[in-house]
Amino acid sequence: MEIGKGVRFYQKTRITGKGTVVIGNNTTFWIPAGGGFKSTYCELQARYEDARIKIGENVAINNGLTIISAESGEIGDDTLIGRDLQISDHDGHGIMPHERRGSKGQPKPVSIGRNVWIGNSVTILKGSVISDNCIIGACSVVTGKCFAESTILAGNPAKEIRNLFKTSNQ
Repeated sequence: MEIGKGVRFYQKTRITGKGTVVIGNNTTFWIPAGGGFKSTYCELQARYEDARIKIGENVAINNGLTIISAESGEIGDDTLIGRDLQISDHDGHGIMPHERRGSKGQPKPVSIGRNVWIGNSVTILKGSVISDNCIIGACSVVTGKCFAESTILAGNPAKEIRNLFKTSNQ
């Protein structure tokens, strides 16, 4: 585990697993005035030896973050994270009946770029690639797709609503 300078934990945070967790400088796990502050906690679980969770610098994390990684989960610098974000880079077990008790399934890395804004109650699933400057609407489920830079995403499953810099007249 590597924790950068100026990292602040205002929310109970549990870091578990056999893998590596890296938290960049000036990242904050908080908000004392946010919903669920006293009744939730954050969990970072790099489940297996080769698993890696990396949270960049200057990331602001609201209450109730859960990241469970079998391979790789990465959050870029300057990202804003709403309440109750869940990220998983694998299914937790195999999908076939005979695999459900002894397999982690097929992991695929999750990558979140720089300066992304993630709304409340979002779920990001394996294989998702969210490029720089994207916004993910509240209650969205991102299901293993790659999204271009500066895109607004929303829905279940999340889809592109529009590009931040294109107006409806273009």
